Amino acid sequence: MICIGIDPGARYTGVSVRNIAEDTILWSSTYVRPDDTEMVEWARTVAVMIQEDVIDQFPGAHVGIENITAPRGYSNGKLSPINPKHLIFAGIVLGAIAMKIPNAFAVPPGKNGSSRAEYPTVLNGRRPKDLPGSAKGAGTRNHEKSAYDVAGEIPFLLGQKNAKNDL
Repeated sequence: MICIGIDPGARYTGVSVRNIAEDTILWSSTYVRPDDTEMVEWARTVAVMIQEDVIDQFPGAHVGIENITAPRGYSNGKLSPINPKHLIFAGIVLGAIAMKIPNAFAVPPGKNGSSRAEYPTVLNGRRPKDLPGSAKGAGTRNHEKSAYDVAGEIPFLLGQKNAKNDL
């Protein structure tokens, strides 16, 4: 079973393609929004890039997109002011990708990107600058780790009734 996980974000959108049966990564990258690109334009652009670079290359794969939740007003257990800008921007990216891939599963946010003590070696360290979707590298591969976990949730969602299309 091939599963594609997507972690949409305001600046970085991680994608990871997994062969679940063999627990291998077939493709992984982070798309980085250029500083001079307006948010709605970026959302449309990254949705097209993911379609062409990933979805079209793995026909029949199951796709999961990490959903977002409302902010709670806490950071590290303490009451904290909320700046919803990044959440709104991530929602714009999520919406554009969901429109492009209407049969994708909504994967609840949570510990995606931090659920394992160890991730596959390819997801550790700094990102190479030459990976698709990145003009300058995104630093760490945290968004790809999150996408990896999102892809791993898809088999569980396939077993649940009415899990599809709740983005």
